Amino acid sequence: MEKTKSGDISYLSSTSFVNSTCDAVITKDLNDIITSWDANAEQLFGYSHAEVSGKNISLIIPDEKRAEEQQITKLIKSGISINSYYTERLDKFGNRLHIILSLLPVLNDEGEIAGISEVLQDITWKRVLEDKQGMLAAIVDSSDDAIISKTLDGFITSWNKGAETIFGYNEAEILNKSITVLIPPSRLAEELMILERIKAGEKVEHFETIRLSKDGKELMVSLTVSPIKNAKGEIIGASKIARDISQQYSSDIKQAILASIVDSSEDAIISKNLDGIISSWNKGAERIFGYTEREIIGKHISTIIPESRRGEEQIIIDQIKAGQKLDHFETRRRRKDGTELILSLSISPIKNHRGEIIGCSKIARNITEQRILEHKQATLAAIVDSSDDAIISKNLDGIITSWNKGAERIFGYTESEAIGQPITMLIPEALLDEEKIIIGKIRKGERVDHFKTTRITKDRKEIELSLSVSPVKDKKGNIVGASKIARDITQQNEILRQLKRSTEQLEKLNNYKDEFIGIASHELKTPLTSIYANLQLLDRKLSDLQHKSFVAKTLKHASKLNSLVADLLDISKIQAGKLQLNTKPFNMAELIEETVDSVQPTSKTHTIKIQSKTATEITGDRQRIEQVLINLLTNAIKYSPHANEVLVNMAASDDAVTVSIQDFGLGIPEDQMGQIFSRFFRSNDLPSSISGLGIGLYISNEIVLRHKGKMWVESQTGKGSTFHFTLPFTHNTRQA
Repeated sequence: MEKTKSGDISYLSSTSFVNSTCDAVITKDLNDIITSWDANAEQLFGYSHAEVSGKNISLIIPDEKRAEEQQITKLIKSGISINSYYTERLDKFGNRLHIILSLLPVLNDEGEIAGISEVLQDITWKRVLEDKQGMLAAIVDSSDDAIISKTLDGFITSWNKGAETIFGYNEAEILNKSITVLIPPSRLAEELMILERIKAGEKVEHFETIRLSKDGKELMVSLTVSPIKNAKGEIIGASKIARDISQQYSSDIKQAILASIVDSSEDAIISKNLDGIISSWNKGAERIFGYTEREIIGKHISTIIPESRRGEEQIIIDQIKAGQKLDHFETRRRRKDGTELILSLSISPIKNHRGEIIGCSKIARNITEQRILEHKQATLAAIVDSSDDAIISKNLDGIITSWNKGAERIFGYTESEAIGQPITMLIPEALLDEEKIIIGKIRKGERVDHFKTTRITKDRKEIELSLSVSPVKDKKGNIVGASKIARDITQQNEILRQLKRSTEQLEKLNNYKDEFIGIASHELKTPLTSIYANLQLLDRKLSDLQHKSFVAKTLKHASKLNSLVADLLDISKIQAGKLQLNTKPFNMAELIEETVDSVQPTSKTHTIKIQSKTATEITGDRQRIEQVLINLLTNAIKYSPHANEVLVNMAASDDAVTVSIQDFGLGIPEDQMGQIFSRFFRSNDLPSSISGLGIGLYISNEIVLRHKGKMWVESQTGKGSTFHFTLPFTHNTRQA
């Protein structure tokens, strides 16, 4: 018997004693009242010394363990020490802790037992780990998949019941045998490749191949092979799973290997109890669902089940309780981020050592992309089937392998008549070399796009087609054929030919029109100049005011006619490429002032305001730029009949001057903005009182372009328009 003597029971909580151990140390009196509580106890149970001092030790003892505690106290009172006794305790938050407990009596100065010292070692995580390893072993042992481990020399070290079922060998027959007993001779090189990758620390995932059963039957299997490492991180073998990751080992080493196998699976491998509480969660589950193991263990499986699928869980649990398995059950589950996945579930009961069902293992494979691909393929098939174009596939020998309804409509052959026939039955004899060229490009992996050619229908009628041909590849990327989309462009080509003829006719008529405008303008210019000069002479000679007013009105209309003829002549020169520019330096600000001064007297309703200007000299044709300014100013007045002002602004940058003329009138509809600088364009929305031929802006824009400048407009219907143009300071004059 070991006793501790002290004049004060709290002696055992002294610093030197407490610091001598990382376990929690507690003392209590013979009435179970806590008298000392060290820092390790604070950390283990979550209570501070102040919270527990003077409290009964039952604070941390589960109800079912209190009788046990009373029995222990009796033993200590009798002077007996207790070493390494397993029990359970509760922390501040109600969590159950697994504890190894050692107790000593504490003596007072007279040598009498005055209290009890408890040393508590927390083994909770050790117990959880043991439970988890046991659960993983049960998952692997209950799997229908073959789960095998082997050394780096290829000798089998573990073999589960799924492997027995698939390959026919029992564990005793196969352990320590070479893995090559399962491999056909023609596939032995695969094993060397797999072992080399494992030794390099690589995984082999979803490798499709053939293996042999005990009776020599060939089996198709999908293998996932992962390295197995020891505690030092050294690769000591490999785990191999047919479809799923599971293996079986006996002993502690075997359980550790099994845990590694489950943890390396790409599929989610989950276990839960019969209440639906998740008890294990591998990295595949983390990747698929987005929850870490720490976040999800202890939570209900409904965490990952959409609301609309909650009823499935009870059905699954009922089947598991009845000892039934669920294979390839397709359903939907929810990720941490809320997105839904399509999964294939395989669920098996988990039994304890007495054969009692205590939970279930769930292997979840994410088939979302597979289902999306299938849907996409179905959609593409529907598109192909409903297409008006002929969509045909053929092999590299030119034999037709698919034929849609569009092909039936265009060529006249039914699917049964066309499939298996050579594609040359559609090709005129004179064009057979085209097929050799097309197949040659396809073999090189090249596409043929919008190839215009002629083909023959069932009734031997020639039709014009546009062909797009692409290589068809197998899963390995090998070119195995070609897909061809044939669009019947016979009618389209006929329309284009008619359109071309009409366009040529219109161009010819347009040339006649331009020629007429040029001739008419020249013919009108001479007599109009003579009329204008005679009217001016008559105006100076007349003294009668009434007669002078008639002459003034005539002069005004003659001036308009003269401007119109000048514009028509400019159009003729532009179209003929003969609009000449007489370029030299001039002051832009002065030109603006002069132009405003000349236009202002012509309007009694509007005031033209120059808001900003810069004394800037540019090189250009001063007369032509003045023509642009006059056109923009007179337009601003004409198209703002209810306004009373026009604003002019000028600004200079490093390389150009910008002039802006703003009115507050009718504005330009947005759908007509792109046509505003077109020849003879006039808006349909203009009042009949506003006249014009739609040539002023066309000429102005051409003049600015020939100065290497730019003209544009900003406008809002009902609020007015602002026309801008820029002119560079230095340029080479462009001749049309």
